Amino acid sequence: MNVLIVTSTFPQREDDGMPRFVYDLAKAMSRQCRVTVLAPHAHGSPYREDAGQLTIRRFQYSWPARTQCLAYGNGMRQNARLSPVARMQIPAYMASLGWAVRTCLHRERFDVINSHWMVPQGLAVSLLRRWSAASVHAVTIHAGDLFLLERMAMGRRLARYVASHSDVALPVATHLAQRLQLMVGGTLPMAVEPMGVDVDRFAAPPGEDPPRMPFDGKFILFVGRLVEKKGVAFLLEAMRLLPDALRDTGLVVIGSGVLASELRRRARQLGLEARVRFVGSMDHPKMIYYLRGCAVVAVPSIVDGAGETEGMPTVLVEALAAGCKVVASRVAGIPDILAEGYNGWMAEPANAVDLAAKLAAALDKNVGDIRRNARETALGLDWPCIADRYLNHFSKHLAHPGRR
Repeated sequence: MNVLIVTSTFPQREDDGMPRFVYDLAKAMSRQCRVTVLAPHAHGSPYREDAGQLTIRRFQYSWPARTQCLAYGNGMRQNARLSPVARMQIPAYMASLGWAVRTCLHRERFDVINSHWMVPQGLAVSLLRRWSAASVHAVTIHAGDLFLLERMAMGRRLARYVASHSDVALPVATHLAQRLQLMVGGTLPMAVEPMGVDVDRFAAPPGEDPPRMPFDGKFILFVGRLVEKKGVAFLLEAMRLLPDALRDTGLVVIGSGVLASELRRRARQLGLEARVRFVGSMDHPKMIYYLRGCAVVAVPSIVDGAGETEGMPTVLVEALAAGCKVVASRVAGIPDILAEGYNGWMAEPANAVDLAAKLAAALDKNVGDIRRNARETALGLDWPCIADRYLNHFSKHLAHPGRR
């Protein structure tokens, strides 16, 4: 099988801090078949890399290369929201993406094209289906694409167009499958397939010297972008509401984003300055030490003011793989994986009181069963397992006589 993966989010180096789930999926699939990844270029990165059966091709969308700022860092939507230059690059990105897809399809025959995000990648591939009529088109939905289409004036029509030129949709969470069903109807086959985790990578400590932890005692860990839907404001409030016996517990916030300054200011207003450390973005090897050193991982996701939430928070499956105690919100794709009292605790979203109570319960208990169950859950999400499920979907639709 020869697979083309088209994505907008992809690391330029293996541990550069960018979300790496598409890279990990491609790498796992390449152990069984030929995989080419088409991703946007960033200044300083190679235009082509080859590693066994995995080839990475990067397309340039702004000239000179150092001006490219739409598709790296905070994600395309966030970059476009914050930067006029990034917004100006959108038309060039779309044209360059389309040309790059066409070039790939002209050079090589692919059995399967896997688009990550309905827009822009799924749309670009759909527009070029005449060049790949023999290929299965599988579109993976991660959340931001679906929420964008729901708000766009022509979003429903675009979603239906992509659906009509796709063979299967692979949303990463049940709630996304339900929302997609409402947009496109029952004509598109769907299967919920979450993104995975490298269990070995997170279950064992890295080989380098561990960094010094910000606190000598227990601390709660948050990892993620500092944006509204991550719910960090409610986590800060929950820290203030912890019982007196736990008031010496610290909080480490790993990540950056538009709310960084506001959240630091809020921590000072709540009198938490001595108990909270904002340490910025961090590469994966260092983050693993923080996962292994923390008392609890908090994933306080919410539905934000625009009605958006997450697909499946990456840190959730990473924390489970590391055997961490996890407290997460009952929102987005989290209930697909986390079960109250089995492999973690769930709090009501945007409810600091309930979040504080669940954090206190997790901090107060050293429950070996929950840690073991967390690791067992992660084993079912190991990248080879996810890759197998993806390839099974591809094979099924390649063999299906009624394929569109």
